[in-house]
Amino acid sequence: MDEIERKGYVANQITENEHFRMTLDTAIKDDYNFLAVVTVKALDSYAEQYLEKLSEIATDATYSDTGEKLDGFAFLTGIDTYQKGKEYSMRLNVPVNTVNGSVDLSRPIHIEMKRDERNKTAENVDLFKGLHFDLKDIKQSKSVKFSSPSGDVLNVSELEIAIETDKIDVRKAESEINNDTIESIKNISIHYKDGTTQSFSEKINIVSMYLTKDDRTVIIIDLRVLIDPDTIDYIEYIGSDFKAK
Repeated sequence: MDEIERKGYVANQITENEHFRMTLDTAIKDDYNFLAVVTVKALDSYAEQYLEKLSEIATDATYSDTGEKLDGFAFLTGIDTYQKGKEYSMRLNVPVNTVNGSVDLSRPIHIEMKRDERNKTAENVDLFKGLHFDLKDIKQSKSVKFSSPSGDVLNVSELEIAIETDKIDVRKAESEINNDTIESIKNISIHYKDGTTQSFSEKINIVSMYLTKDDRTVIIIDLRVLIDPDTIDYIEYIGSDFKAK
């Protein structure tokens, strides 16, 4: 958090209704993703029951300047298991490249939490009425491209590592993407210019895979720590060394 505050990635935007209080704590973007941490507080029993049952909140995403829907999506998911009575940390993601098209993160984006079939209550209460965030003037992370001798590229920012590839096809998830594949992707080591090495297998939040509109796969390795790409000498990834381009 000290590093996030020092770099100016604090958002501190609050939205509230009678059921929930949500705080957009931090927000950052790179060329492949927008990522924010949202603190959610349940204000009544309806909200408590929702968080005990579901760790996701549905959203609608539009461009604030025109009102048009994004050619993509935004999703809000819990980081850990919800504990009753405590604040709940969730991650808000807006991936840039998906099968729906590309999202322009340079434009202001309106995120509205919405009711869906999963959160209907017996009393027909709309838990998310009026809850929204406006994403604008979001700081851009530093990013550096690292390439292997074979021409593969890792796009490394302060918050994640993104790979565009034809070698994994997410349309064949059951046959191609298994635990061994995920573990090999997570088995990544960063060698810094000061001679130190950092293994990231235990510092990864999640590995996400998206099919793009041009039938490529984008893999995003979401890190639990901030890194400085300019301090990296090379990266070991799936049997190859990647150097800065």
